[in-house]
Order: sequence, then structure tokens, then C-alpha cells
Amino acid sequence: MRCLLRAGFYAASTLVAIFSLVPSGALPPTSIGDKVEHVIAYAVLGVLGAASSERGVMRVILGLAVFGVAIEMLQAFSPGRAPDPLDVVADIIGSGLGCSLALLLRPMTSLLIDKSGGGATPCRARVAGDVLPTSGTPAAAPSSPHKRASCVSD
Repeated sequence: MRCLLRAGFYAASTLVAIFSLVPSGALPPTSIGDKVEHVIAYAVLGVLGAASSERGVMRVILGLAVFGVAIEMLQAFSPGRAPDPLDVVADIIGSGLGCSLALLLRPMTSLLIDKSGGGATPCRARVAGDVLPTSGTPAAAPSSPHKRASCVSD
């Protein structure tokens, strides 16, 4: 699931870059404002980035801010485009909103990853015939009998 989210993040990032750098005459007109478009685009990137990241939400927001600044600077070379610092502000606002939404949805995302991964958590209920791992990752072997009893139902 995380790989699909990450692929979606990269695909959406590519689309945002393309739409941000094509000449302005090549874009279809929209009824929403330019800043709203930026907020929506970067909110989508924020949701996908935060949901697929293992390094933290602040890194996603910072990375998207840098991405937004780079895109704005590159617009100086695109016909009919000009860099706008307020677009970067809208990008950062959208990134923050998207990452916040991802944090709110994280419990549901964890359940989806758990179910599709066949039990991604070390504390899922044991089914008859299941054998608990005793080596490998630190989470694989409980450190005390009390911890084991709270994680595994017999």
C-alpha cells in the first residue's frame, strides 16, 4: 500500500511540475483562482507524501516548500509565466493542510496496510497454528511475558 501511495505521490508531483511549467496559453481556463489551484495541488501532494513517508510530516512539508520554490523560479523561463512569492505561500498552506489530513487519516491507513499486508503489526491476534516470531526484528520478540500477554490473544 505504501508503495502505491509513493508512486501516486511521484506521479502527482510530475503532473504538478508539468502544469506549472507549460506556457500559460496551453492551459485550459478554470473558474477557481490561481492560489486555490496551488492550495489544492499541494494539499494532494501533502496527503500522498505524508501517507507514504516514513521520515515525518515536517520533512514532507519542507520538501514540498522547496519543490514549490524551485517551480516558481523555473517559471521565469516559461513563456507567459512569472514567479510569484504568493504562489509559494499557497503551496506551503496546501502542503500543511494535506499533511494534516494525512495525519487524521493515518489510523485508517494503518488498518488498510495491516489488512492488505497480512498483519503488518506485531500485536495482531494469534490464530490457531500461528507461530510467533522469536528473532529478527526487535518488535518480533516481546521483551517481557506481560507484553506478550497484552499483544497476543490465545
